Order: sequence, then structure tokens, then C-alpha cells
Amino acid sequence: MTMRMEQKRIDSTRDGLPQVVNDFFKSRGIPDGAFILVAYSGGADSTALLASAVEAGYRCRALHCNFHLRGDESDRDESFSRAMAEELGCGIDVVNFDVGARMGSTGESVEMACRELRYEWFSRRYAELMDAGDKPACVAIAHHESDNVETFFLNLIRGSGLKGLASISYCRGIFLRPLLDVAKADIIEYLNRRGLEYVEDSSNSSDAYKRNIIRNRILPSLEERLPGLCRGVEHSIENLRRDKELLEVLVERVGEGYVDADGTVDVMALSAMPCAEVMLFHMLDGALSFHEVKKVLRSVGMSGRWFNGRSGARFLLDRGRLIKADGLAVYVKPKLVAEVLPRDSFYPDRSGRVLWLDGRAYATDVDDWELRKWRHGDRMRPFGMSGSRLVSDILTDAKVSALEKQNAWVLVYRGDIVWVVGVRCSCCFAVTPESREVVRIALG
Repeated sequence: MTMRMEQKRIDSTRDGLPQVVNDFFKSRGIPDGAFILVAYSGGADSTALLASAVEAGYRCRALHCNFHLRGDESDRDESFSRAMAEELGCGIDVVNFDVGARMGSTGESVEMACRELRYEWFSRRYAELMDAGDKPACVAIAHHESDNVETFFLNLIRGSGLKGLASISYCRGIFLRPLLDVAKADIIEYLNRRGLEYVEDSSNSSDAYKRNIIRNRILPSLEERLPGLCRGVEHSIENLRRDKELLEVLVERVGEGYVDADGTVDVMALSAMPCAEVMLFHMLDGALSFHEVKKVLRSVGMSGRWFNGRSGARFLLDRGRLIKADGLAVYVKPKLVAEVLPRDSFYPDRSGRVLWLDGRAYATDVDDWELRKWRHGDRMRPFGMSGSRLVSDILTDAKVSALEKQNAWVLVYRGDIVWVVGVRCSCCFAVTPESREVVRIALG
């Protein structure tokens, strides 16, 4: 069962930033003095987070990314971050990224490439320190109240649903955001009171990024004309978060009856329930678009249909069941192990998992043999049967799923299929009482 904890809004002016950070970590079960990793850019927000966490008594280590996108300014930020970490008594790890290379290989935008590189490295560094025995409690990120409102509008423009409009989460795996309810003004007030410097990212003033347009132009204009708008949006985000948590609980409980341990969804059964499309969309956590989900349910009686989702996710519809197949190596060539044995080593095997051949097969030319993927229209003469059968029918009779069919192979001798690997053997080179030797072939 997913554990959820309601976030109590804090007053950073009344409580002070170190107390706010301390209360947040305690609410997440992180003890006093724990080891915390802090994503640190050198800007105002992350400087306030790092300094307040240290002041609250946590043992901190800064994680700084140099994307080398702003020339000397990027190097200035790195130097400042090193110096500030030393001033605060923290260690620091710095990583250098080639953002252009990432964009070239993935097609991502600058913003997305930086985000993915950053979070991938944070996760990797966290794991490395865990393995080394340092046991960091989390990676703290310095998102604050204004970031939350900006993200709401960004997702609104994209046409996001409940999940996107609920904006930034307080907690996502190892990533925690202690300042998410803290106003920017309170962050600056804390830095001024402590006499702490920070660096300004010049790209924040550029209108090249949608977030900057929202931050620098749209929100100030709306707030001027509609005072209290941002605070109202914050309250709306809180309401959406509560609704989202309720929806997640309901989907989890209702969905349990339709999902196997491996994540396969019985969409045939699910299709009979009210709001099946919405239910399946949320059960898949948005891995398939709503448009694709509707196609799945319209095709529920079919088999062998593939559906492509976000971030490379792939799903196969097979006999009323939706199977998550992304990352599956469906074209991995099987490894076969062959050995020549005396005739008395032979024992009948009807499972199709082992292929026995008369010893004459060993004397054939190796170039006459081929191991390949099966093709539609392939036929084989199964052992014990008269005539030939389609390989597709042999696979169906063996109750091989549509997903497994994608990875079915055949062993061929001079054009004749000798073995549907792991499924059924042919009558070619059949072992007889006259066989002097036998060849045993099995999956390695």
C-alpha cells in the first residue's frame, strides 16, 4: 500500500527557514543530524536550502552541475559553489556535462536535456554514496512556492490533467523539496539576515524559455491586475494534490483486481466497468496517452497489437491482456548447446525443450544449417504427424503468447525447419532403433 502523508503548510517568517527545513525532514522520518545531499547551483534558493539545512544541524554535501552553457559564467558559478560549500563546512561534488552531445543523441530540448542529466547524476551519486556506506537520507531540491505556480501554468498550457496541475510534489523517491511552501521573499530575507551571497543566472532573464516568460512577464502582469492571484493558485494546487492522492488510492484499490504480479492488465475484464478508459489511463500512470488507451479498449478482442507510449514504453495486447513489454529484448538470439552421445543416451522428450537428432546430422555441412526468427508462412513437418503445419499454428497450439511469439526462433536445415526452438521438433533426422549415435541440442 502506498504511504501518503499530508504536508502541513508552514510560515517561514514565523518559524524561520532552519526550523521549516527541520520540521519537513522530521515529517519524512529523517532524524536530526542525518546526512543530506543538496542539489546546489549557487543561486539564492539552493544557497538558502544548503545554509538552513546546515544551521538546522544536518550533515550536508552539495551536488553541483556545470552544464557549460553560459561560458565563463558557468565556471564562475562552479567556483562560487565550491567556496560557499567550504564556508558552510560542507563537502561538494561537481560534475561537468556536454549538453549538446545529449541533445544530439536524444533529440531533447536544452531544458529537458539538462533536467535529465541532472537527475540521473543525482540518483547515481546517491547510489554510490549508499554503496560506500555513507547512507544519505535524501537528495534535497530547492524548489519553492513560485516554482510551483510557474509549473502549474506551464502544465496548464500543455493541456495537462490532474497530475500535471497538482504541480511539483514534495517527495518523489529520494528527492525531497523542503522549501516548496516557502515564498521567494522569505528566502531572500533569510539570505540577507545571514549575510550570505549567491549568484544570479543570467539566462533567467531570457525569454528563450517558456518558464521565464511566465515568471518574468505573465505572472507579474496578472498579479498586478489581479492581486492575490498567485496565492489563489497555490490554494488550488493544494486542493488538486488532495484530489490526486484520493484518486491514486482509489485506482490502486480498484485496480488490484485487474493486474497480475508482473503488471499485466486484464483489459477484457476491465472494459466492462464504468469509466474503463479513465481507469486504465490512471492504472498505467500515463504511460499511454488517453488516445492510445481508447484504442486499446476498442481493440480488446484482438491479439498481437502493439501500442507505443511515452519514454519508450511499449505494450502488447494479447488475448484480452495488456502486457508491458518496453525494455524486453525480443530479438535476442538463443544460445544452443549440441553434443554427440551414444544411442543409449537417448530418451524421448515431448516438451520440445530438447532436440534429439540421428547422429547423421553431425556429419552434415555446418553451412547447411541456419538459426533464424520464424516467419509468417513457415511450415514444419512435426514429429509424429503426417503432413506439415504452419509454425504460427504450432505456436498457438502450444499456447505461446503473442509477446513470446515475437522471440520465437527456428532451426533450419537446407530450407526445412527441424525445430521450433523450445516448442516442437520435426521428423527430420529422427532417431530410430538403427541410430548408432545421437545429437542432443538444448537451449544454453
